[in-house]
Amino acid sequence: AAGSWGAAVNLGKSINTTEDDFDGAFLHDDRTIVFSSGDLEGKEVRLFAAAPRGGGYDRRMPLGPDVNTAGHWTLGPAVSSREPGVLYFSAAREGGPGRMDIYRIAYRVPGPRH
Repeated sequence: AAGSWGAAVNLGKSINTTEDDFDGAFLHDDRTIVFSSGDLEGKEVRLFAAAPRGGGYDRRMPLGPDVNTAGHWTLGPAVSSREPGVLYFSAAREGGPGRMDIYRIAYRVPGPRH
């Protein structure tokens, strides 16, 4: 592959836990990270978000029930620069046509904290 890669840097304890943490993506502000976290061998994986703070990230917060469904998997967050304020994700939800389906939801990034 062309180019070179530097050393991988762990994003720290505000992002990474003893759970399975994966699928990181930036929201349209290019600062707030959204990612999947949970137990891949268990029954629940949820989406979390963390805002930048002091060269690292603020405490991770789970997204609300409009995105995460208790007892199910929610993963694969993605955004498009063509649709700022829209989050795409995959989820296992009651009433969907498949075991996992793709959803989209509008969101708003809170302003900077002081």
